Amino acid sequence: MPPSGPSWCLSEADRIPIADRLREKATVRRSPRSRSPSAISREIHRNRTAGARGQRHYRPHAAQARADTRRPPKPRKIGQAAELREVIQERLGIGEAGAAQELHDVHVTARAAREGAVDVDAAAAGAVGGW
Repeated sequence: MPPSGPSWCLSEADRIPIADRLREKATVRRSPRSRSPSAISREIHRNRTAGARGQRHYRPHAAQARADTRRPPKPRKIGQAAELREVIQERLGIGEAGAAQELHDVHVTARAAREGAVDVDAAAAGAVGGW
C-alpha cells in the first residue's frame, strides 16, 4: 500500500496501524509496509508518552495532534514570485511546460559530472543553452 501523503509526513491513517502493531508486541519491521522501519521507529520514539506506573505508550491521535500544530513547510521562493519564475524560464529558453524536464536534465548532468562520467563545462553548456 503506497504512503497516503508526502514521504516526510505521516497521517493519522498511518499512525493507527503502528499503534495496533505495538499493542500486538510486533517488531517495527512487521509494521505497515507503506513506511520504512526507520521512519516508524523515529515516529514511535518521538511520540511516546508517559503513562501510569512508568509505562510509555504510543497514542496515534495525540501524535497526530502534535504533528498538526507543527509549522508547515516553508514555501519556496520560486513558487511565490512569478517574476522570478519567468526570468528563470526565460534564461533557460523554455516555456512553463518544459521547465521541469529541463531542470531535471541539468540535475542529471550535474550528478554524472560529480561521478566523473561527463566533462562539467561541456555538459553545462549543452544543457542550459550555452550560458
